[in-house]
Amino acid sequence: MRQGYLGLQSYYASWAKPHFKNSSDFENKGGLAGLIDVYTTRTPSIIPISILEHMALLYVDEQNNEQVIKLSLYAVKQHPASGRALRNLAYVYEKLNMPTMVLKAYVRALEVSIENNHRQTSIESHKNALAQFKEKNTIL
Repeated sequence: MRQGYLGLQSYYASWAKPHFKNSSDFENKGGLAGLIDVYTTRTPSIIPISILEHMALLYVDEQNNEQVIKLSLYAVKQHPASGRALRNLAYVYEKLNMPTMVLKAYVRALEVSIENNHRQTSIESHKNALAQFKEKNTIL
């Protein structure tokens, strides 16, 4: 039984999502370019949003603004029908104190969710996030 499990584990090892301990590990493994290389050999070849989101949030914690924006914009480019990618971008812009960009990203996240018939709970969540942001930022 154990032999069969190890065989299956070995056979499917290339299917596993890449895992990074921290941003240094990510960069040592090639960063975004390395991640793109890994996924060009896979089907589907699009990097899951969860990986891009995770790495962007690590860079937020490290205040590496250039990498945060790069990963977040790449996620939006790769997942144009994803309200989640746009909402993550809004979060990044909010952390970077870019209110005009935050507003645009929240509005677009809501629009994309409606256009792509996302679940009603997702649409409501985007509406609430936009309303809360507007409430906190009355100068916009």
